[in-house]
Amino acid sequence: MVDLETTGGGPGDSGITEIGAVRVRGGRLEDTFVTLVNPRRPIPPFVRDLTGITDEMVASAPDLADALPRFLAFAGRAVLVAHNAAFDVGHLTAARQLLEARPLDVPALCTLRLARRLLPELRRRNLDSVAGDLGIPCADRHRALGDARIAADVLRAFLARAAERGFRTVADLVRFQTLAVDGRPLVVHVPRERIDALPSQPGVYRLLGRDGRILYIGRARKLRERVGAYFREDADHDQRTLPLVRRTYDVDVTETGSELAAALLEAQQIRELRPRYNRLRGHVPHVWFVKLGAGQSSARLTLAIRLGRDRATYLGPFTGREQAEAARALCGRVFGLPLCRERPDAIAAVACPHGDPSPCSARNVDPETYRARTDVFRAFVAGEDMLPPGADDADAAELAGLARHQRRVGWVANRRHLLVLLPAPGDTAHLYAVLGGRIAVDARLGSSADLMAALRLVTDRWPEYRAAPIGRADVERMTIVAAWLRDRAEKGVLLPFDELEEIQARLEELSVTISDFGLPGLMPPIDALR
Repeated sequence: MVDLETTGGGPGDSGITEIGAVRVRGGRLEDTFVTLVNPRRPIPPFVRDLTGITDEMVASAPDLADALPRFLAFAGRAVLVAHNAAFDVGHLTAARQLLEARPLDVPALCTLRLARRLLPELRRRNLDSVAGDLGIPCADRHRALGDARIAADVLRAFLARAAERGFRTVADLVRFQTLAVDGRPLVVHVPRERIDALPSQPGVYRLLGRDGRILYIGRARKLRERVGAYFREDADHDQRTLPLVRRTYDVDVTETGSELAAALLEAQQIRELRPRYNRLRGHVPHVWFVKLGAGQSSARLTLAIRLGRDRATYLGPFTGREQAEAARALCGRVFGLPLCRERPDAIAAVACPHGDPSPCSARNVDPETYRARTDVFRAFVAGEDMLPPGADDADAAELAGLARHQRRVGWVANRRHLLVLLPAPGDTAHLYAVLGGRIAVDARLGSSADLMAALRLVTDRWPEYRAAPIGRADVERMTIVAAWLRDRAEKGVLLPFDELEEIQARLEELSVTISDFGLPGLMPPIDALR
């Protein structure tokens, strides 16, 4: 067993500060090896606090050129075992390559990869979690020799479990760790150099079969990292993904420049091409809304996970169900709207399904009063500073928080209009114009003249789109844009508006943004938007 402490970073990028190892033979712990190493660089404060190894401790320690040969002599031709061997053995391999210009040509076994096979029910598989699940004490944690001893005990437990499956030796385990969860080898047909050549930018990727047919379409914030995750030897794929990986022979990508553009292009291509391994609507983000139906006297506050094609009022999107449920409960209580299926004009008092023994303020109200309550709620969602009568200070404070959330993310959900201007590959920009909750303009811009043309198109389509019925494809795109607004982290301009004149008033801001993106040309006033 071997464990390293380093200054942080991946193999070749950081300095080794300590090497610890334990020789295991016949299931018994025998000799140990440990040495501090002078990394010839400062130890970051976080690493120092985690490991307890300081710059003063390593100042008189041997250099790696002295420590590595001593460790290799101790290890001999034995199998190197580590928890997350890609890190520890990767560092040792990079060190030997640097010092002796040759690789570390010994087999390696990873107890982290074994944990994925032997402890599939365990959600976290770091050394602490695995040891805790196996009942192994974690003494002297985050020091090389201490971690090597813990990993050695983990290995002994795994040897016993693997033996029950017919894998009785360390050599058997080296083979076992390469098997997928279905017990078969993970055969990868895509060359590593093909993956390494992919850009590390946002975009859409298409996994292709032997005949070039598209098997799967996905999006990524970093294409190289996301695609590479499919084809790592230690990838922990489930039963649905394994057939896809085994049938993929090539990959094709489209850089989009932004995550929003990637999400919209992915949805479009899945809808048009219907690849075999894409689940129906699996590409649509999972978001939560509080929804008030379009009716006046029978509308209810419910939860929705996607926008609809109706004229309902949506509060959100929210990150998860718990957050949406809390907002729904608050609005039901404060605005006097029911959270159940009972009619608000019900004559008889019915026991509350939520367990509230007090009379429900949302029941036994006449239609006119109930319509007034729904109007107040809709005005609140639309951004008007209206509070229902009787709201106390605590309720007002919570509602203020919901109002801020709605101002930030709720435009698309409630059919309002906005422009999104984002950088795109190759000194270009991407403009999306949402009119009436639908993406009316989707344009790649190479100059300020292109922007002017796109804004004129917004003007032309304004009458048609702001009141047109919402189609199924529009709902998908609306949900994607709403989720992007919720999670937005990209640079660019986000311009909500109610009337076209508001775009004209902010042309200077758009012009500065175009200049920042490096697009050529000046942007004079646009007569069509006056």
